[in-house]
Amino acid sequence: MFITHPQVRALARLVFSVYLIIGAAQDIRTRSVSARYLTAGGGLAVFLTVILSAGVAGLPPADGPGTGLCGRAAGAAAGLICVLISRIRPGSIGAADGILIAMIGMMDGCYSAAGTVLISLGLAAVFGIVCGLIRRCGIRGMSLPFIPFLAAGYAAGGVIWPG
Repeated sequence: MFITHPQVRALARLVFSVYLIIGAAQDIRTRSVSARYLTAGGGLAVFLTVILSAGVAGLPPADGPGTGLCGRAAGAAAGLICVLISRIRPGSIGAADGILIAMIGMMDGCYSAAGTVLISLGLAAVFGIVCGLIRRCGIRGMSLPFIPFLAAGYAAGGVIWPG
């Protein structure tokens, strides 16, 4: 049985989605993620990027928009800029959030990473608005863990543009 690139792509998204869900649970519970979690994810992202971009096992490399070498580098750079912002303005965005955005950009390319971040920000905004209207959530003035929204945005992005 010959495995096609879309099947490998779907499997890679599923594996990384599970990884993000684990990180989301950790972020909700402790408001931080461990260095071990990020290191394991970095290895996973590099492994999946090689499989998706190098044409491993006779598969052609990914050919979607923004998935070439420059698109993947731009996607990773966007996440690294978020890490830099987290160092300059602590509390604005977490370094782990930026690292995960860089991993998504490296794996999926710049367009998919940008879409994932926009969906995630939209979900976080809707959550904040609903909690503000209810006034029972008790989140006023608190920072929200962003990784759960990033995981949901990544999963939603896989449904919207599965390629």
